[in-house]
Amino acid sequence: MIWGPRRAAAAAVALACAAASGALAQPAAQPAPAAAAAPAAAAPAAAAPTGSSVGSDINGVACRWEGRADVPAERGAPPPANILCGDTKRPTGTVTAQQMPIGLPDDPAVRHKALERTAAETALGRDDAQRMTCAAGQWVAAPDGTEMMIQSCALNDNEWPQIVAIAPMGALLIRAEGLPSALPAL
Repeated sequence: MIWGPRRAAAAAVALACAAASGALAQPAAQPAPAAAAAPAAAAPAAAAPTGSSVGSDINGVACRWEGRADVPAERGAPPPANILCGDTKRPTGTVTAQQMPIGLPDDPAVRHKALERTAAETALGRDDAQRMTCAAGQWVAAPDGTEMMIQSCALNDNEWPQIVAIAPMGALLIRAEGLPSALPAL
């Protein structure tokens, strides 16, 4: 079951607020754990290190990030991270980054399509396409001018709601995916 336009619009506003507060950039700005997580990836019993707080979900529950040792970082980008809210042991969401495509067009509609395609062609983007059904994405602009796409989705096996967001930030394209309630922390 896909969210209706009212819920998608509310989620877009929440994402815009998160981007304006800097919450979206937090996980990508912490590359140090990847260096520590790389040796841990070889040892099956070792867990990825815990990072710092990334804010809270819409219920006010504190969220944190943990580097992912199961997914390699894209070349020239910070390591992928899981977002965990509260005392949960399972990720509430994930954040990945990759280099922005070269030569993006000036036309916003064409540029947005190119960014959507770039995010979808990553390994995690392809995996998400198989496990989720998503509505068309909506591009919104945060008060600081940052543009981002937000997409409401549902897991194919149980229709549990998910949200996918992509945002160009500097030389990186950030892709976040997770529960709608975790959107401010993503």
